[in-house]
Amino acid sequence: MAISNKGNIYFMFEKKPSIFSGSSHKIIINAFYPYSKKRKKTSKNIKVNTGDINIVYDDENEVLNITGIITKLYDVKAIGYFVYKLDENLLRKGYFKHYFKEKLLSDYYRLEIKKKKKYIRNLYIKNLELRNDGGIVLVLEVKEIIKRKVNTFNNRQDLYSGDTDYIFGNIILISIHENGEEFWEKIIPKYQMSTNDYGIYSSFFIFKIPSSLKLLFNDEIKNKNQVIMYSVSPTGEIKRQSVFTTDMYKLNLSFNKCVQISNKKLIIPSYKKEKLKLVLVEL
Repeated sequence: MAISNKGNIYFMFEKKPSIFSGSSHKIIINAFYPYSKKRKKTSKNIKVNTGDINIVYDDENEVLNITGIITKLYDVKAIGYFVYKLDENLLRKGYFKHYFKEKLLSDYYRLEIKKKKKYIRNLYIKNLELRNDGGIVLVLEVKEIIKRKVNTFNNRQDLYSGDTDYIFGNIILISIHENGEEFWEKIIPKYQMSTNDYGIYSSFFIFKIPSSLKLLFNDEIKNKNQVIMYSVSPTGEIKRQSVFTTDMYKLNLSFNKCVQISNKKLIIPSYKKEKLKLVLVEL
């Protein structure tokens, strides 16, 4: 769902064909205009296999952006992305798709210290950041949940128990011009792994100021931990720095739940020993 500053509400639904169905793969958008009390509906055929899809409304340029991951058939292997652009009345303003470039894949698998492949597994859309010129910055993150079960036998009954691992990996940023041309691509290395905590201390937060995007996250998921910040300029330059150590303040920060309250300040919840603290950080 996306809501414009005018109060227009856009609901997006995805309809995937089954293996045995001959129907097409569609996205369906329903728009509600509260001031005129009108409704509109449109559907778009998607001629690629998709994974994660996200939607955001650009109020400055009055454009509805629908972005999705292109995957291999019924697989978690991401090979590219697409963007639909509609105006506020659901009329088409543009459509483009890109497959991951050789350089991006080469850089990614060099960071992962693995043999280079033509896809990236378990890739999800974290954010769609809007540019003033009508373009977007696509923010992607690798995420995987692994359940481990142990089968035991007790009192003539099978008992199942186990653990769940939460893995949040590298961040990929792709800046895209209004016409669909790619401006730059960047990879931010990150590896967070935890067990049975629902991943509440993992992932990252995007702190926005006019001159840059600042990505903040826990370097590792443990009690003694560094908070890392990457600053990304509009032209793709990246700067890394350590902000502070959480052990000094006895904090376990959940960047998933951050709230930015000004160009310098944000509030981060900290959960430790069943106690909640709200931490005010000034950058």
